[in-house]
Amino acid sequence: MKIKIILPEPYRGMINGWSTRTIGLLTELGKKHTLFIYAPGDTTLLKNTFPDAEVSKSTSEFHPLSQFNPLKYLYAVLLGKGNWSYIPEFNFNPDFEKLLANSEKESFDAALYFGLAAYVLYGKCDSKYPVICDLCDSFVRHYLSYRKVTKSLIKKIVYTLDAMHVKKIKRKFVPKNVTITAITEKDKFYIHKVLSKNRIDTVCNGVNILGQNLINEDYISGKWKSPRILFCGSLDYIPNVNAVRYIIRSVWPEVKKKLPEAVLQIVGRNPGSELIDEIKGVDGVFLESNVPNVFEYYKGAKVLLSPMFMGGGVKNKILEAIGTATPVVTNNEGITGIELTGKEIGIIADNTDTIINSVVNIYTYDYPTYKRISLNSYSLAKEYSWENAGNKLCGIIESLCQ
Repeated sequence: MKIKIILPEPYRGMINGWSTRTIGLLTELGKKHTLFIYAPGDTTLLKNTFPDAEVSKSTSEFHPLSQFNPLKYLYAVLLGKGNWSYIPEFNFNPDFEKLLANSEKESFDAALYFGLAAYVLYGKCDSKYPVICDLCDSFVRHYLSYRKVTKSLIKKIVYTLDAMHVKKIKRKFVPKNVTITAITEKDKFYIHKVLSKNRIDTVCNGVNILGQNLINEDYISGKWKSPRILFCGSLDYIPNVNAVRYIIRSVWPEVKKKLPEAVLQIVGRNPGSELIDEIKGVDGVFLESNVPNVFEYYKGAKVLLSPMFMGGGVKNKILEAIGTATPVVTNNEGITGIELTGKEIGIIADNTDTIINSVVNIYTYDYPTYKRISLNSYSLAKEYSWENAGNKLCGIIESLCQ
């Protein structure tokens, strides 16, 4: 089949969870179908990543969308007037819209839009074939989780209005004939509350796992002997910043008292100056920013410490950990979307004392216990391959085209 793919912003490679999902799914789709990828900006890297796809681009400047004004929105909600097509963190490229309109001259079997902004800004071009919009995780779930965690009354109000605004945008601009894909059942639940008449399917993320031949006695023994505890994630993403601060302030001081030889590695892109200053000088904590390959840090870590309290979707860091046979300490939010199916991959703990004790327990496991947990983790990771995720998405598209 010929599938049209729409990316709403310039392609910059694997820089965050969204781009990881895009690359993983498109790689698998491209093995079975012909892809026609449309993206604004420089597409050199995109062509190198997907050499077998047809890539079209629009190079004009983006036009900033009007900023969302919570007070105006509240006024509109109360009076039932007003309309803003603001999409968080996205701009509008009018030439890209023209390019997509011209693409209608091509004959496609289906169209796949990546993200709410992709469809809201440019989706009106499509009407002749099945359209899928990969919303991935729920914006509403994001904002409600932010509201739950923040202590600022003003921010609670703003996050509430953000959630209300996104609901309005979805209802206004996403018609019921558009099929939605979500990353977890929890995100599907929140999306369904807004788009109750749309077909919604779940397609979880995958992970690139280490080769079976690398998971040997020397590898696992090396991890067991390692003093390194790891946190990994984009450090310009609010939920990750929140998690790092929680670890440094509430968890690490007690862990360090009980495990004086342990070190905490915090690995991620683009940490802000405030976070850098907070990490600086903390005993046993090392910040590794903008590293070329995070998997080298997973391979050298004894345990991933990742309590999460905000955000949506599945936590890729958990998948990356189990893909490298690394035991995990997280909480129920951190494990959302990952079906454990009875496998023990570490410890799930939901309060500070149990998180601290869980890190200490895994750190001090004897080798047979540590090896068992590591192999359990790796076994579960095999179920979350990109091939499985791609096959599920292919099945959804093919069913719509029958």
